[in-house]
Amino acid sequence: MPKRVAIVGGGLAGLSAAVRLAEAGAACTLFEKRPYLGGRVSSFRDPETGQVLDNGPHLLVGAYRATRQFLKRIGSADKIYFQRTLRVSYFDGQRGWMELKAAPLPAPLHLLGALAKFRFLTLKERTAVLKALVKLRRLPESPSLDAVSLAQWLSEAGQSHAAHRFFWDVLALATLNAPPEKVSLLNFQRVLARAFFSEKENARLGWATRTFDQVFAQPAEDFLLRKGAHVRKNFPVSSLRLEGNRVKT
Repeated sequence: MPKRVAIVGGGLAGLSAAVRLAEAGAACTLFEKRPYLGGRVSSFRDPETGQVLDNGPHLLVGAYRATRQFLKRIGSADKIYFQRTLRVSYFDGQRGWMELKAAPLPAPLHLLGALAKFRFLTLKERTAVLKALVKLRRLPESPSLDAVSLAQWLSEAGQSHAAHRFFWDVLALATLNAPPEKVSLLNFQRVLARAFFSEKENARLGWATRTFDQVFAQPAEDFLLRKGAHVRKNFPVSSLRLEGNRVKT
């Protein structure tokens, strides 16, 4: 274990790395260019309304075990509420209300059972979605899939506009915080495999009961300070000076 470690970036990855290293006894210094920590899971105060707003994925999935372990480590796991079983409420101006609810079946049949009753899609559209899910499950994981967008793959799979709007877009935004055009097929495939094709509990949705700052950034910073680490906000790093395999200050 190196005695001193510098971490550039105070997003979720940087905070997680700093917490693990500090816990292991390293003397860490974390640098963040913004005046706040958290990156894509951060909070900021709106200058016009004064309200604190969250930036980032507002839903977590039960399969995000590394994230859940991180929250447990910094002492804020109890600030995330998880459903007992997957259920998502929909509202459409023309179609009204509907609920997508996991069936009382083992994975992945629980999701297939829910889609079978998804009346926002026609029978033909539901069948096409199910076929695409089966195809994704059987698709061998390969680094080459990282260069293919989910939107591109769905287009080739013949998914309708309604299927995009009410299923694929919702799933991509909820789990990866990005629309299908900006989600790689590889990342989406991994989410499906871990969240919906494995244990039923992994498909549960969870959400923060406090602001992201109170769930992620502040508890992580408090943890680091207790461990003797240094946190430097408003401190952009433009380059690193390397000598051998070490970073020199």
